[in-house]
Amino acid sequence: MDDETFKSEILRRLDRAVSMLEILAAERLAEKRRNMEEKYLKTDIQRRIWSEIDGRSSLADIAKRVGVSGETVRLLVRDLEQDPDRILEVSSVGRGRYPKKLI
Repeated sequence: MDDETFKSEILRRLDRAVSMLEILAAERLAEKRRNMEEKYLKTDIQRRIWSEIDGRSSLADIAKRVGVSGETVRLLVRDLEQDPDRILEVSSVGRGRYPKKLI
């Protein structure tokens, strides 16, 4: 086998391995999402709060749009932030807290 053929075969195998990893990662992500939904998004309000999380809206903004108290949003975000599966992260700017989905 000459060098070019060998390189082509290595690249083909690497491409196949990457494709397999992408499939496994997508399956794992879907599983994490299902588990998160079963654990944290039991009510319509919790699902609406989740749908409003975009990384740009503050907890107060989300509460206003959903029509709930800031405390309701804060408690759900706190639970999601503390989950070991890293569901979301929260950045603070001034007094505002801005949750961003990681899954």
